[in-house]
Amino acid sequence: MKTIDHLYSYKTYSGCLEGLPDPEHVYDGIRKQIEKLWGSREIHFIPPATKTIQMNMAWHIEQKEMLPRWTHIIWATGPEQDPENHGSELVIVWFTDTPIFNANDIVESVDWKNLAKDFQY
Repeated sequence: MKTIDHLYSYKTYSGCLEGLPDPEHVYDGIRKQIEKLWGSREIHFIPPATKTIQMNMAWHIEQKEMLPRWTHIIWATGPEQDPENHGSELVIVWFTDTPIFNANDIVESVDWKNLAKDFQY
């Protein structure tokens, strides 16, 4: 049985005051945020459906890839793979255009056996 230990959602570009949005920059920020919140954990990003937008720059138009509006992060635990351990865990990150989702469906949709890492207390 898998259990959601923590759930965190926020607007993907909240806090972005200037500059051009860059998905890799956002991913790096998410990794740092997870490290701050919960320490070093195995992270799985569910590939988002991105949109390409045109941005008017000072003297030209630039195409930029944008992530969906909402970022969601779940830290979940589940059964151990190796009986020498006490359980397994995985942090799952995904993006949506609305704040509405079914967290249990997300946890069940990932390949837990190959992505989650065992731990000992």
